[in-house]
Amino acid sequence: MGRWVKGWGRSHWIVVAVGVIALGAVAWPGVERHLKAETLFRQGDQAQRAGQFDRAIAHYQQAIALKPDDPIGYFNWGVALSKMGDQPGAIAKYRQAIALDPTHAAAHNNWGLELAASGDRAGAIRQYQRAIALKPNYAAAYYNWGNVLGRQRNWAGAIAQYRRAIELDPNYASAHNNWGLALYSQGDFDGAIAHYQQAIKLNPKSVKAYNNWSDALRAKGDLPGAKAKANQALSLTRQGAQD
Repeated sequence: MGRWVKGWGRSHWIVVAVGVIALGAVAWPGVERHLKAETLFRQGDQAQRAGQFDRAIAHYQQAIALKPDDPIGYFNWGVALSKMGDQPGAIAKYRQAIALDPTHAAAHNNWGLELAASGDRAGAIRQYQRAIALKPNYAAAYYNWGNVLGRQRNWAGAIAQYRRAIELDPNYASAHNNWGLALYSQGDFDGAIAHYQQAIKLNPKSVKAYNNWSDALRAKGDLPGAKAKANQALSLTRQGAQD
């Protein structure tokens, strides 16, 4: 069974909160209130990067109480909720971000990720399509769309989305890995290996790509080669490598 790389790395992460307000440019009352909100947003982002999601949410709540019209704050709050497994809560925050900023492509993309995780694949694809309509060069949205099609065993459709993601981002190692899985699933082991090799060239610490390469070699009957790749994956895992 192949190891799919999910759409978290680039597509599901923190968008840096709005930059510090320049005092000389501020022409409205309540400057201190806005500066406090920005400080809280940054503290929330820092906590989230450190994996302290409860703390991050507390900062976002305080910041949004001071600045309730900030779509990025709601978006990052949604990301924190998602990391805690609260899919309905995350979607609610992404919807609030979109209500404040209808052009927020990342909120549509992440909404799609939550729907895909809950099994609503049609709903997920609709959100990815909306993200792409807003941001046509959104490689991660194409990649995530491909993952949904792959789960549906629509290999041709999945490959088309991975190809487009790589056209937009030639360094997209995960897209090569999952393209390889789509080819493997159709019995094209050599084609799959070529994409696993490209994934490893772009990300030499890709445990999933080495394991998938091992599976493809085993399917071809190359047991020594399969064992060698599996051992490379195991060595990377012991070193703490993560895709």
